[in-house]
Amino acid sequence: IKTAPLLGINSALSSSFGHFCLANRLNIPQVLDDIVNDVIKPWPLLRLELVLNGTTLSEPVLNEVLVCHSAPAGTSRYFIEIDGVREEHRSSGLWVGTPSGSTGSLKSAGGAIMPITAQQYQYIVREAWTRPGQVYQLTSGILDRAQKMFLSSNMRTGALYIDGQHIDYSFSLGDDLIIGVSKYDLMAYVDPNVNDIFLED
Repeated sequence: IKTAPLLGINSALSSSFGHFCLANRLNIPQVLDDIVNDVIKPWPLLRLELVLNGTTLSEPVLNEVLVCHSAPAGTSRYFIEIDGVREEHRSSGLWVGTPSGSTGSLKSAGGAIMPITAQQYQYIVREAWTRPGQVYQLTSGILDRAQKMFLSSNMRTGALYIDGQHIDYSFSLGDDLIIGVSKYDLMAYVDPNVNDIFLED
C-alpha cells in the first residue's frame, strides 16, 4: 500500500487489542459515516525503507526490523555508521523501529515510547558486548526523517527480520544495508493517542 488510506477493523474484541484498528463491530457504521463526511482523516504513519546491497526491498517496515545472527544464541557482528560515526559491534542484535513499533519489541528492549504519528525513528542495541575499557557511542538513539543508518554484516549467517519472523532476508558477511525513512507513509485511520496507554506501565 503506497497511497490508499487504510482502515483497520478489530473483529476479535475479546482477544485482540487492535492497535491499528479504529473500527470494530460495534462502531463501524459511525466510523464509516465519519470518514465519508470528513470528520476523521487518515494520519501518516512513518515507515522505513531498507536498501540491501543496492536493492530496495519491497516491504516497507511498519513496526521494526531486527538485524541479528540467524541463530538466537549466535553473536551478532556488524559495523554501524550514523552521521559519520562508525563502530564495530558485537551484540545480541539491533532493533530499528518506527513510532508504530515503539510499544512492542523496542519498548521491551528499553526503547522510548513515541506517539504513533511522530516523524522520527529509533534504534537500540540488544545486549551489547564490549571489551574491557571499550565504550560504544551508538547503542541507542532517535533519528529524524533525513538521517540514515549504514550497516555492514560481519556474520557468515546473519539475517534481517521485518515486522516479525515471517519476512526475512539473509545478511551475510560483507552485505551492506542502508536504513532510512520510506517516502511512502502509511495513510491510516488510527487514534493518534493510541500509544499513550503504554506510558502508564
